[in-house]
Amino acid sequence: MRRLARRKFDRLFTWWRVDPQLQPPAGWIAAVRQALGMSKKDLAARLRIYPSAINKLEQSERNGTIQLDTLRRVASALGCELVVVMVPRQPLEELVERQRLLMAEAQMGPVFRHMELEGQTVCADQVKDAASGYEADLSDAELWRDLENSVLPPLPSKD
Repeated sequence: MRRLARRKFDRLFTWWRVDPQLQPPAGWIAAVRQALGMSKKDLAARLRIYPSAINKLEQSERNGTIQLDTLRRVASALGCELVVVMVPRQPLEELVERQRLLMAEAQMGPVFRHMELEGQTVCADQVKDAASGYEADLSDAELWRDLENSVLPPLPSKD
């Protein structure tokens, strides 16, 4: 069931991968406003706020600190819809399979080290075969519990 959901999600976003260059340097508010030929004063009037507040709105969008409800209101005033989308950097199915393999290798690693200590040779193909069999036994829920063994990047610290 989850595999099917991941595949549908992956197909939906194969055409769209996040590119930071897609965002206008001045931000979307300024870009759309300017493309419409709308002054800051006119946008402020549509939003029923002071013109000086438009500078703050545009700056907070560039800084990534604007609130979604505020951005939605501005988008509406500009004749736009606000769409918030989380686009995976890589296909989810690929990510899950890489995580399964990593977890299997982490679990099987001590076994292979023990075998080597006993003088039993372990080749790379044997490791992969054993890991493949083990990874099939891992449920999706078990994949993300170990923060040390993850294909996902660590979250930036909140300073």
